[in-house]
Amino acid sequence: MAPGRARLVALATLLALCQLVTALQLWSPVLVPSPAAVWNALLETFGTHDGVRGYQGHTLIEHLDISADVTFRECPALGAVLQTREAPPVGGDTLWADMAAAYDNLPEEVKERIEGAWAVHDFIPGFSRFYPPERLASHQGQFPPVEHPVVRRHPVTGRRTIFVNASSTIRIVGFAQEESARLLRLLFQQAHAPEFQVRYSWRAGDVAFWDNRATRHYAVHDYAPHRRIAERVAIAGDRPH
Repeated sequence: MAPGRARLVALATLLALCQLVTALQLWSPVLVPSPAAVWNALLETFGTHDGVRGYQGHTLIEHLDISADVTFRECPALGAVLQTREAPPVGGDTLWADMAAAYDNLPEEVKERIEGAWAVHDFIPGFSRFYPPERLASHQGQFPPVEHPVVRRHPVTGRRTIFVNASSTIRIVGFAQEESARLLRLLFQQAHAPEFQVRYSWRAGDVAFWDNRATRHYAVHDYAPHRRIAERVAIAGDRPH
């Protein structure tokens, strides 16, 4: 079979697999199709030659975030499926953090303070690193800020998970600005503990399926001058509670 034909079959299979689970969801409100991809609005293709990319003059540590997908939506993604098409010879790993374990290991006084609290999620902070303000402003009407519980109960396991992230969560409702910022910093940092993480090294053709309701993830950009190309499908979720 010709390489192009094999790739088309693989793309169709990836989409069909996800559609067996539930409806699919557009990941980015400002997504630009890749000219090298067989374009489908529900399937995103990522590729770069840069080891550290998209930070527009900011230091990497300033925006380091183990993030969750599209929590700025009223119904964030249930999960995602990602397949690598091309992997670097070294580096380019992905980290996932278990946010139920992160919650379980919070100090009791912090758990009590955030019990029943809600936080505001906004798509602007996360995408402002990659797109100019005028482009983001055109999507604000479609994606206004939304509120989600700070601690989400997983609909299948029943476990409590921390449901805030530095890419989208801007404040805790009803808290003074200083306390809100202090608590959010602490909750963001919980995902950085190695004890709550798993790290995966990709090979071309590998497929990962993760639960966006229970995990956070981070792609390590340490593979310059090589590149990593991957395709990801986001699976539509429900309203957190």
